[in-house]
Amino acid sequence: MNENMQIRPNPLNHAMLMGLEMGVWFALTFILDAQGMGVLASFVTFYVIYGVYRAAQHYKETEWGGQITYFAAYSYILWLYVCSSLVASVIRFAYLQWLNPEFLPKLYDSSMLMMEELKKEGLKMSMDEVSSVLQAILTPIRFTMYYIMIDLFKGTFWGLILALIVKRRKARFIYPFGGKRGRGGNDDERNDLEKK
Repeated sequence: MNENMQIRPNPLNHAMLMGLEMGVWFALTFILDAQGMGVLASFVTFYVIYGVYRAAQHYKETEWGGQITYFAAYSYILWLYVCSSLVASVIRFAYLQWLNPEFLPKLYDSSMLMMEELKKEGLKMSMDEVSSVLQAILTPIRFTMYYIMIDLFKGTFWGLILALIVKRRKARFIYPFGGKRGRGGNDDERNDLEKK
């Protein structure tokens, strides 16, 4: 095998591990928003973005030895959003189905009121058609699937920005698991290796 060819790390394993924690934060954002705590949900959203950045930096250090390409960082962030949204979808479905089953009927009622206002302004659909469409959409499983798509769109957008930051910046935080950084061990071990 050619010495110049390197085996590229697989982002999926790391993304699945980190996606377990990030998925809980994704779901928490949804639950806070559904409970009417939009301001708190916004703060959690900012933490989620920071958490994605930290996970990507951890991936860069542990799997890439501190140097990563933009495409590899972007790919990892997309995989992290996929895994996180799948974990979050289980929690969201349980929340909509059993913990707060009145959320979707309330959303249906408020949507119908909004459609009645639009009808006065010239909406072409009849209210029966609007009602049947909304009833089909606002089921726990479909609503959860829509949120997966929303998460993936967010991941596509934030990945473009965060991948650039991850590629260019060194991590400025302490790593978990005893301070180990990348394949070269901790900072002292890496500095000793670089001096040799």
